[in-house]
Amino acid sequence: MIGIGGLGHLAVQYGKAMGCHVTGFTTSPGKIGDIKSMGAEEVIVVDQEFKELANHQGKFDYLVNTLPVSEAGLIEAYLGTLRNCGTLIQVGVPEGGEKMQFSYASLVVRQLTVVGSLVSSVEETKETLEFTVKHGIRVRVEEFPFLEFPKALDRLENGRPHFRCVVNVKDFTSQYLQK
Repeated sequence: MIGIGGLGHLAVQYGKAMGCHVTGFTTSPGKIGDIKSMGAEEVIVVDQEFKELANHQGKFDYLVNTLPVSEAGLIEAYLGTLRNCGTLIQVGVPEGGEKMQFSYASLVVRQLTVVGSLVSSVEETKETLEFTVKHGIRVRVEEFPFLEFPKALDRLENGRPHFRCVVNVKDFTSQYLQK
């Protein structure tokens, strides 16, 4: 799983619940314990030059990329970790219609597959929710009171939320309606 944030932390849990050997890729050494506690057997801390990825060439059958980036060097570095006939599953979508860039040699010579996923049918969503309940998959969030909405937004835009930021409007609404 590439990018263990808002979407990636769920991907780790789903992969584990499906019986997969899960490896998490992160640029945040501080998340290693969290990622392992979600079910990853291995965590690889990726440096900005992608040097660590060179130690994992041809190791993985599947990669799930939750990062909304299209940087050519990043995609190429991760494609190198796939085995021949491996699959990159792209779920993170960059803003502004950016194009994914990688060499054709990576795909053709190594027979790689690139697939995308965004939304599912109502039936698939229902099955996913049932699977989620059955396996105890939980979203990890930082919860902010409604009056701290600007703080939550700042953390989201300028900081790095610890997986997800959630603003509790229920408590505020309940207080407001009682008056």
